Amino acid sequence: MRRVKLKHLGSWFKTYDDDARIVSLVTDFKVYYDFHTTRYVLTFPDISIEKVIYNLELNHISYELINENVIKEFESNNYDNFVNGNLPSVYYVLGKAYNRKIKGSFKVQYIGEDAVEYVIGNNIDQNALLVKKVISHNVNDIMDVNGYKVLLIEKNIE
Repeated sequence: MRRVKLKHLGSWFKTYDDDARIVSLVTDFKVYYDFHTTRYVLTFPDISIEKVIYNLELNHISYELINENVIKEFESNNYDNFVNGNLPSVYYVLGKAYNRKIKGSFKVQYIGEDAVEYVIGNNIDQNALLVKKVISHNVNDIMDVNGYKVLLIEKNIE
């Protein structure tokens, strides 16, 4: 399982490449490109390690503190999602929740009614309760939306 590796060097922590980009996404620390080593690098003072760990854990990203023999694994590890830009529908930066831009369409049927097709951003807002329910359900699931039973017929969400 992939995880962010944080190397403790004196009074600093250092991380590289994809790990550096992930830490930058969940904190306010900046990544720089080291032309000498040809790697992306992020360094931060060791007094900030609790903030980094807090945000990694909040986002369910596995990590390792090298030289400290600390490894934290999440069964639902989001490491690859953050590397590939497939952020969860809600992710956290410094403890504040952000919604990713949700695109796509889906078709539902309110039980006893005709099926309705929705295009996110066109005839339904991405923050609508129905969209949140669809994201967390599979096709053919029956969802409870404000007391109505709704069958999820099709789902094409990015």
